[in-house]
Amino acid sequence: MPDRPPSASRTRGRRPGSQQLHSTFRSGSAAPTDSSLRSRRSVDGLRRPQERAGGRRAGGSVIGRPLHGGARRRPYGRGHGYARGRARVEAPLSPARIAAFSILLCLVLVFATAIPLKSTAGIAPEDEAPLLDIPLLSPTAFPVSTPVSEWAEGEMPHLYQTDAAWSTEPYGGGTVAANACGPTAMTMLYVYFTGSDLMDPGSMAAWADANNYAPTGATEWSYMTEGAAAFGFYAEMVDPTRSIVEGALQDGNPVVCVVGPGDFTNLGHYIILKSIDDRAMVEVYDPNSPENSARKWPLVRVLNQTEVAWVYSG
Repeated sequence: MPDRPPSASRTRGRRPGSQQLHSTFRSGSAAPTDSSLRSRRSVDGLRRPQERAGGRRAGGSVIGRPLHGGARRRPYGRGHGYARGRARVEAPLSPARIAAFSILLCLVLVFATAIPLKSTAGIAPEDEAPLLDIPLLSPTAFPVSTPVSEWAEGEMPHLYQTDAAWSTEPYGGGTVAANACGPTAMTMLYVYFTGSDLMDPGSMAAWADANNYAPTGATEWSYMTEGAAAFGFYAEMVDPTRSIVEGALQDGNPVVCVVGPGDFTNLGHYIILKSIDDRAMVEVYDPNSPENSARKWPLVRVLNQTEVAWVYSG
């Protein structure tokens, strides 16, 4: 027997519902960093008019003429009007009037689209970004090193072990990106003191590997003095006191620090201090972080995380 339809008493008045690197501070490993962008859920301040099924809005019209509720035309050929109480409906528009209206509408649309429009948001990008909780990006937000064409004696380049030009090359049983903060720092010093472009972080890491300066994956401290001597400049290991490091920087001598867990690493890391100002703020060249390299740091804060240091000279 076919199913019986639901009774009127059950359906009356109801509508269907809708559903809604390393284990010591001598490590050459890079600290993991996060550079994700967060975004907030967008707020829809613009709403479209409600539409009926079939794409026609309530109170729709035909060529601009509203439909009268319940009005019907009587068949042609009868000379009488419509039934009492019903509104009279005019004859359909002629093809000529429809064509004229269409042409006019096209002209209006062409004119409207020709008017230059301003930004949809109506505010400048630098004002809009904070509202969306998206930080403005700058070149320092990307691990892009100073181009080789700009390397020059007396100019410290920014070089990053995560640069795609050498990041995947082997070093210390891993890669340059993971382990080679020491060779990357040495390359910056090499360019600064010699102006040569013969060594980059990849080839410097290969040299350190070939000379057994990373037998366990971590760059040995001896590399920071012996490597410098091999490439034509001088390094002296010093106690990382404020007076010694501040004096070296004031004399124009870069300082390499081995820093432990803190602002720069979770394990161990080599960074370069380049200069110091009258507020005791220092330039930092971090082989693993464009962000750290883009700002100055209080000298005391850096030294509080430093295990050992070297002063470099030509």
